[in-house]
Amino acid sequence: MSLLKKIMFGLAALILIGAGYFYYVRYNQTKISPPQEKLWRIGFLLIDKDIVGGIIPGSFKEAMKGLGYVEEKNTIYTIKEATGGNAGLLDKYAEELDNAGLDVIIVGATSSARPFKKIGLKTPIFVLGMGDPTALVGNPAKPEGLITGIGEGALEFNGKRLELLKQIKPTIKKVVSIVDTNHSNTLATKASLEKPAKELGLEMTYLEISDFSNPKELLEKLPKLTNKLGDAYISCACPSGVRNAKEVTEQLKKEKMPSISGQLKPGAEEGFLASYSDQREELVRLAVSSVDQILKGTPVSGVPVKFVTTAVLELNEDTAKAIGVSFSEAIKQRASKIYGQ
Repeated sequence: MSLLKKIMFGLAALILIGAGYFYYVRYNQTKISPPQEKLWRIGFLLIDKDIVGGIIPGSFKEAMKGLGYVEEKNTIYTIKEATGGNAGLLDKYAEELDNAGLDVIIVGATSSARPFKKIGLKTPIFVLGMGDPTALVGNPAKPEGLITGIGEGALEFNGKRLELLKQIKPTIKKVVSIVDTNHSNTLATKASLEKPAKELGLEMTYLEISDFSNPKELLEKLPKLTNKLGDAYISCACPSGVRNAKEVTEQLKKEKMPSISGQLKPGAEEGFLASYSDQREELVRLAVSSVDQILKGTPVSGVPVKFVTTAVLELNEDTAKAIGVSFSEAIKQRASKIYGQ
């Protein structure tokens, strides 16, 4: 064999070996490369209650992380805050989130879910605190649209809250609540208070805020919250009262008025005499389980509205001393936490 033929043969062999190695590497890379992990997109529409309460986004995101939804790794959160002076932008933000290509949108209350009922909804909505489930879902066992969530005791526990106020101070006759007259939950809130108040021999009266998007209005009207208006106070899950909880509790202590909050935050820890609300841990556990179902492809109709069954009572001993009341041993034994002991 001539030298030229040997060189040509060697080159051909090298080419064949190189091509074989190239296809071998490409084939095995394709074979062993893991599939690209899905990137989940979750939205939040927040109101003042959510910012103060801390369940969303904080506790919710942490619980989702436990299920494998890790922020900046496989999960992106988009947040819109219709709070303070931006409260009037709730409808606008709802539409923006629905058009953002998200997998699910999380809201914390019936009022922040209502705007989604007005639009041609494309995105599943999960409500962490349905104080009035029937306002959003016709059939809680099998939701007919794209809205589901967790039913809470914001309204249904109001009778129990009034009863607790009466047990703490049996002499009370008239109970005050701050309400936002143009808020979507106001009529339902009043209805949930009036009936049990009457049964307990109590009269309800209200300090009304006409524009909850104006944070200054409550501060201007707060001096009217006196023991001449009423001799006890029950909070409404309304923007004005939640946003200015510190100022409200200071005024109540000044007037020596017993008070109870329908939320743990703001609640006894922030200076209310007592708070009576759903157990946060149970609410978050139920919520992330349902949201996980939605993200994994279960249609909303297959994710029923669930209900928190455990309520928590918290008390503030410092507030009790400041207004001149004392808790009975029976009340103390029922409390999950007592601040100021």
